[in-house]
Amino acid sequence: MAYSEQTDWTTEPRWDLVRRRGLGVVIALLLEAIIILAILSLSMRSGGPAAGTRVLNTFSLEAEADAASSAEKNETKTPVTKEQQQTITPPLPMPLLSPVNPVKVPPPSPDYIKLSKSEFDAMDLSKFPASGGSGSGEGKGNGQGTKGMMGPGLGPGGAQLYPVAWLREPYDSELAPYLAAIKRIPPGASADIACRMAERNRVENCQIIAETPRGTGLAKAIRLAAWQFLVKPPRIDNKPQLGVWVRIHFDFGVRAIDEGTAPSD
Repeated sequence: MAYSEQTDWTTEPRWDLVRRRGLGVVIALLLEAIIILAILSLSMRSGGPAAGTRVLNTFSLEAEADAASSAEKNETKTPVTKEQQQTITPPLPMPLLSPVNPVKVPPPSPDYIKLSKSEFDAMDLSKFPASGGSGSGEGKGNGQGTKGMMGPGLGPGGAQLYPVAWLREPYDSELAPYLAAIKRIPPGASADIACRMAERNRVENCQIIAETPRGTGLAKAIRLAAWQFLVKPPRIDNKPQLGVWVRIHFDFGVRAIDEGTAPSD
């Protein structure tokens, strides 16, 4: 009788297969767990220490809109106090400079010096004795080089006027440009001007004293031409006086300037 040992050939290979497969599944699960842990640790490091404690915040737009509208209503209902109504006016800055009082400018002096009849008669050279050179004629002046004074302060600002004599009588060519505007010089016309005596027998700052007849413009023409005049300065104690006021008198004859005749010597 033969002994036969029965062996479970079908059971052992299956158990090995199950064991090998189970081991593979466990290893796969472990690998997945390790990968998941690694990913979680990396995300926590990149987000900071508080990355893992973030909480989802929820809000409602309707609630915020209601709160804003209620706040606006409260602002509109808030009464305005008197202090808010009063406007604050800043104080005016103090001026750095003290106010300057305006300087009163004196009115300009007129071209004519106002003279009374007695003062004008006192200036008539025909009443003075002739001493020194004198000249007269059409368009020429006459004067005298005495040390006497003409009138009681008849010059500008009450200054004394001194008579003078010509060093050289003006030429007709010197007077003609200024007399050209005068169409006709009436007979017996004359003009008087007052000038300040300057150096080199010149006169300056001339002003009109009078003219006869008035309104002819003769005195103005002589005043404009006076820059060409050469006169002898008045002398006091035989010393020539400069800076004093002198009187220059002109007598004119009949002139028809519009006909082209120039003044003659």
